[in-house]
Amino acid sequence: MAVAKKATQHSNYWLNDDLFDIDNPVLGVDDDEDDDIVKKEGTDLSRLMRLAAIRRGIGNFVQILTNKNIPVNFSNGNDSYTDGDTVVISADTDHKKFDPMVGLALHEASHILLSDFAFLKAMNNIRNDHVSCRMPYRWYVEERSGDRDRFLPHNTQMWEADRKRGEFVTSVLMHPVLGQIARNFIANDTSGYKEEGHGYISRMLDDIKDIMNILEDRRIDKYVYENAQGYRPYYDALYTKYFFTKENGNNLRFNPEWREASIQNYINRMLLIFHPDASSDALPGLQPLFKMVDMDTIDRVGHNTKAYHTSFKYDDAPALWKEANLLYAYILQFAKLNNTRRKEQGLPTDQMLDKMGDQDFDGLPNLDGAPMSPEDMNPSDVDTNKGKPGKFNPSKAERDLKNARTVMSGGAKKKKIKKGEEQTIKSMDEAQAEVVDLKGDGVPFGNALVIRKVTDAVLAADWFPFGRENYDNKAYANAIAAGRRMGAILEHRLALRNDPTVTKQTRLPQGGMDRRLLAQLGMDITSVFQKTRVDTYRPALLHLTLDASGSMGGKKWEKVLAVSVALAYIGSKMRNIDTVVSLRGGSDIPMVAIVFDSRRDNFKNYIRIAQRLHPVCGTPEGLCYKATMDLILESAKTHQVYLVNFSDGEPSFSYNKRSTMVYGGDNEYFSYYGEVAFTHTRKMVNTIREHGIKVMSYFIEDRGSWSYSPYGTSLAAFKRMYGESAENVNVENATEVLRTLNKLLLNRGA
Repeated sequence: MAVAKKATQHSNYWLNDDLFDIDNPVLGVDDDEDDDIVKKEGTDLSRLMRLAAIRRGIGNFVQILTNKNIPVNFSNGNDSYTDGDTVVISADTDHKKFDPMVGLALHEASHILLSDFAFLKAMNNIRNDHVSCRMPYRWYVEERSGDRDRFLPHNTQMWEADRKRGEFVTSVLMHPVLGQIARNFIANDTSGYKEEGHGYISRMLDDIKDIMNILEDRRIDKYVYENAQGYRPYYDALYTKYFFTKENGNNLRFNPEWREASIQNYINRMLLIFHPDASSDALPGLQPLFKMVDMDTIDRVGHNTKAYHTSFKYDDAPALWKEANLLYAYILQFAKLNNTRRKEQGLPTDQMLDKMGDQDFDGLPNLDGAPMSPEDMNPSDVDTNKGKPGKFNPSKAERDLKNARTVMSGGAKKKKIKKGEEQTIKSMDEAQAEVVDLKGDGVPFGNALVIRKVTDAVLAADWFPFGRENYDNKAYANAIAAGRRMGAILEHRLALRNDPTVTKQTRLPQGGMDRRLLAQLGMDITSVFQKTRVDTYRPALLHLTLDASGSMGGKKWEKVLAVSVALAYIGSKMRNIDTVVSLRGGSDIPMVAIVFDSRRDNFKNYIRIAQRLHPVCGTPEGLCYKATMDLILESAKTHQVYLVNFSDGEPSFSYNKRSTMVYGGDNEYFSYYGEVAFTHTRKMVNTIREHGIKVMSYFIEDRGSWSYSPYGTSLAAFKRMYGESAENVNVENATEVLRTLNKLLLNRGA
């Protein structure tokens, strides 16, 4: 398995650079220990957008790898590992951790795809039911009674039951050699409460499970490496972070305690088998153990399809579990020989190994190259680094080993999602929200938020400024009803667009033969040919963009709401007309929201949504056009696109440089108004026109009111941005727009 040598971030190609600006102290860095990166009230949209993007990206990878729709959820602090159905990821937005995060998610997904969770569940049930010793509780009760000995005879029957439980689990879950060793622990337990023997059984099962996890990880990693080679960099990043650490390498090479033939050292060496500094000669018998792992044939320990229950036998266990048992039996044998050597030399020994008899390993097949006596267990005989001292830090290595073991067991520490953020991220996912960079064309910095779909969750979200409580508003209801009537009238007038026009010309000197004129050929008439022309309307897409700033409230909003309903109606009813309705505005960030798209949305659903929309905040105008440029232009090749704009004033918006998506802030602001805004908006509108989009702009005003600006009237400023063709529409006569569209849409040359 290759090791990543460079700090290249392979996730950069699918992550939005605007979201993950590493030069921005807020947008690009997340402290692993501090959940409150930005100490401000309100919603940190930047962080939540990053988390939503991370989950979407990782979710796509997981689905591609497994070909299953496996949920990807953030850690909630309780569940940090996969349960066989869900991949759990860290709520971390530090760009330096993306690749390992992806690798860990793919690793968990491959477990879901390949691991035998049915056996794991059965094994845990057997262990919990038959190994857990309740002696500590009885000891506590009897000690408090002050007369412990009086209770001993009454507990004999319970102790016998515990002994039988221990014997049962050893016969079901352990290799015959290990099972006999474990049963001897119980039979020879002189502690009075039999806790020592049960403790040794638990330790043995923990060790076997660790070895099983090591084998399983090697198996599924081989699968990913062979079948999803594009994901290798993420696995390399995962192993580089958690396994191939420098301190692990130093201790593998130089720490004499890591070369002591103990049970844990054998397991640790197997865990780090792919580390660049790993050596199969570091421990006696390690080389033949490494050969048993045999990556070329690791598929032999794949899971089977048996339905496990509490009555299965060891012979029915998966090959993976049996292989782990056998490896552990050999490890115990080597560690026992070393323990005997240490005992003879007066050195500290392992109490569990002290309890094992010398003949307990009879029945194990011979392992070529394995030590056969305590004399063979001198580590100095196999120490390849003898005479080559080096620096190492055992405490740091122990920390790194702990991290590696937790990853192996599925319990890697993952940053939990903040309270309430999961619902916000879910609503952003439903909204198909994305961030667009606004820099350029006179705009020094900034982002805009584009929402492609508005749902009930989005309407109710505190970050969505255009939603309100769903209450009965008679004025809105009347406007929507009027819009439906206008839509029905417009559909009737535009009915011609649904049918082709056939023009037939006959008595022509050339063309196709007109059979009805064949008889005239004998009368010296040669013009007996015809031509037929079929005219159809090019499919049209009406993109209605509504200025949803606060000044559009009241009658203005009611009228444009009626127009939006009318256009949504014909988009849903007519075969060759589609309608998209979007709102533009925002408070702390320019925002565009697609509230209706006839190509995917139900008209009745839009009626329900329309009742909950209301205008609020500033007028980002051209900033929003830039943010949705791709969305507006994406249908230009298949449709004649008309951008229909309603607005009532000049652009006016400002935002914070430090984070255009975090409420508050005290850094540099960019004010988008006046000449800068006029010039920028005009450039965006001209860019749209250059792509063949028809732009129709309507300046909405209340009768009897007029607004002025330092640059002339607001209408004059409006025409500077949208051109002289921009029209002034009184709010009471907004239906003039429909008559304009009726004429335009029936013109085949438009």
